[in-house]
Amino acid sequence: MFKRGAEKELAFLQKFGRPLLPFHRARRETYNYQAQEPSEHIQNLKKYLQIAPSLFINDSSSNNHFCIRHPDLHLGNMLVSHSPSDSNTNSNPWIVTGVVGWQGAAILPLSLHAGIPKELQNNFGGWDCTTRPLLREGWEEMEEQEREMEMMVFHRRLLHYHYFALTERYNNELHHATLVHPIDMLRRRLFQNARASWEGETVELKVALIEATRNWEELTGGGGLCPIEFGADEIREAMELDKELREVDGFMEKIRNVLGVGPEGWVPKDRYEEVMGCLEKAKTEHMRSALDEEKGKTAEIHWPFDDFDEAEYR
Repeated sequence: MFKRGAEKELAFLQKFGRPLLPFHRARRETYNYQAQEPSEHIQNLKKYLQIAPSLFINDSSSNNHFCIRHPDLHLGNMLVSHSPSDSNTNSNPWIVTGVVGWQGAAILPLSLHAGIPKELQNNFGGWDCTTRPLLREGWEEMEEQEREMEMMVFHRRLLHYHYFALTERYNNELHHATLVHPIDMLRRRLFQNARASWEGETVELKVALIEATRNWEELTGGGGLCPIEFGADEIREAMELDKELREVDGFMEKIRNVLGVGPEGWVPKDRYEEVMGCLEKAKTEHMRSALDEEKGKTAEIHWPFDDFDEAEYR
């Protein structure tokens, strides 16, 4: 289970792998708009396969029981029906009649399935998503635009927090426990990043591998010496790149929060023209602020909110 996804990716890249610009366009500037070779990702997949057998711990703990979980839970995959409620009751008139989009589902241990649906995720900006978010001190005295932005960020974080908190209270205590356990979180990152398709980046897998070497005994339950290692310079470069990319991701999340744009770029149709107008204005200002004409043209080509052909990433 731990090996097959990485073996699939490794076999594909060794035969068909080619340089790609990072799929997430906002990150491309960090890479100087250069296509990334798959060779480093291949090496990281090989390192992962060296440690994969040690990631499985044969115990009977509850968070290792196999289960199925929806892989892409969002409003577009939920079917609801309106049933007028009895005026004498407080019953909810909306009834969930079905859930579609199961084609990517897998049967895995709960510790590998745990997570928060992407539609509700909002864990950027350095806040502890296990604690209830708070508005910044003095938010009432902020300028109107800044106050609205603060409220939007607060509401999005509140959704994330409530899913997290209500999972413990009403849904599944075991799910909640493995959701927050740091070693389970690391094991999930290793598993998911090693089986993910090549999209021009390997930093997430590399950083997870580095953290695995640092937490080897706890990760494996004392499973001998770690078979992989990284040099000090390699670790420093990977961590610096990861920090830069997290800052980019955090900035993009703020923009989405302000505009009310979902994680996959969706907005309600009645706000589409408004949001597109804001983005067009932001694009014009961004081009204007470029240091020279060539950099402005490059930034325009890779503008993160424009459509682009995704065929080479499939």
